[in-house]
Amino acid sequence: MLVIRPDLEMVALADGAEDNGRSCERPVDDQATKIVDHGHASQHLRAAMVAYYGDKSVEGRAEYERLRILLRDQPGGADEVIAALSRLVRKMRGKRSKRHRKLLNAERTDFQNQRDRMDDAA
Repeated sequence: MLVIRPDLEMVALADGAEDNGRSCERPVDDQATKIVDHGHASQHLRAAMVAYYGDKSVEGRAEYERLRILLRDQPGGADEVIAALSRLVRKMRGKRSKRHRKLLNAERTDFQNQRDRMDDAA
């Protein structure tokens, strides 16, 4: 398509799944603007909050909403979310089950891996 219309800007939208992230790394996508779908990023954020706070926690739901809004609306919000998840990972050491710690760490790692596709709000 770009051969015919070189004036077009290519956008690669991924839902945050690992396979989709890799598919955005093809040579044809080098010049593309890469974006992670906010809805799927929010699902990963919710999973992180459940891993730390539990699924019925009012505090966990409030923190999820705060971080979700930062991610969507605040310039530098992705970095703030990653920093918040890193703090929770550190606080969780020795607490809760190993499974919960592993889930939280996996979600934080996912955000770190997708960071370059989470453009700042503005």
